[in-house]
Amino acid sequence: MVATYTRTNPSIKAKYDYGVVMFLLTFCLVVITGYRVSDNIDLVFERIVTIMIGVIICLIVSVFVFPIWAGDDLHKLVIQNFEELADSLEG
Repeated sequence: MVATYTRTNPSIKAKYDYGVVMFLLTFCLVVITGYRVSDNIDLVFERIVTIMIGVIICLIVSVFVFPIWAGDDLHKLVIQNFEELADSLEG
């Protein structure tokens, strides 16, 4: 219930929507298979391993395959944050 409620907050949804959706999906998988599978720990472990493999692949691609694109995006994000900070300080 808390995870679903946090998705209604725009600031949380913008930053953490993917993580909340993955949590809800994993929770639903565990609850639904709880009726058929007697040991849910194996399912949870497999789900965590699958997520970790995805994170590792994502990091490898962003560090070794397309590092310039990630650097450009970070640079643009830093510029945007400094501009917003300057606007807020100017009043």
